[in-house]
Amino acid sequence: MGARAFCQAPSIYLLAGTFAGKPLGDFFGLQRFQNLAVQLVDADRRLEQIRPQIIWVIIASDYKRRNSMAQKMTGARLFGQILKAYGVTHLFFMDAVLRRALAEMEDTGIHRILGHSEKAVAYMADGYARTSGRPGVCMAQSVGAANLAAAMQDPYLGHSPVIAITGRHVGTMQHRSAYQEVDHQPLYTAVTKMHAKIEALEHMQQLMRQAFREATTGTPRPVHLDMAGLTGDAIMHLEGQFDVLADEAHTRYPAFRPAPAATA
Repeated sequence: MGARAFCQAPSIYLLAGTFAGKPLGDFFGLQRFQNLAVQLVDADRRLEQIRPQIIWVIIASDYKRRNSMAQKMTGARLFGQILKAYGVTHLFFMDAVLRRALAEMEDTGIHRILGHSEKAVAYMADGYARTSGRPGVCMAQSVGAANLAAAMQDPYLGHSPVIAITGRHVGTMQHRSAYQEVDHQPLYTAVTKMHAKIEALEHMQQLMRQAFREATTGTPRPVHLDMAGLTGDAIMHLEGQFDVLADEAHTRYPAFRPAPAATA
């Protein structure tokens, strides 16, 4: 593939020629890389024979761009599209949670499996992760958050990448003795690698990508996302412009598998 290079983004490569019968510039505009400083390491002397005008710098594998341009969508739509981009095929939930998002998944091909209890959906997500090699996703409303946390012990001890999503009362309902509302962070601290609150639409994609990254890298283990709203729907009706991105390496686990050196 040419010579490996270092720059601000990981896994940058030099490529030359065409792709699918078209110049690479048709797929990756050179303009976006004009100010990218690249330092070649162990450059192959054969590069000297390549005409500079047909060398293109592209990001090879770190980000898979599923939508080439930002699109206007609701939080519910964004949630479903992110899961689709990460290759999620089955979603396990205990009603009622993220109903708007579940409806938006109708055309994504994601199978939405309603469970009998919070523990049941967590165990199904754990089994899905272990058999498919992909992160398993399970969801429950705020009232069932403690039950879902109890079921995270098995995937945590079994090194299984489960993404647990719960609803959580919005700030104005905190500390007012709302029905079965307690702080969720202490419940999940001992059985997850990561806990984060999604309280604004602009934070959703960033934190969901972080959740997939944490679940699949290092020692695979569960992570927890707390969505604003009793059923997690507080921000799902809001709209914004989003370009849905997924980190290809984090659609599976282990995200990075060590390989022996070529000279070994």
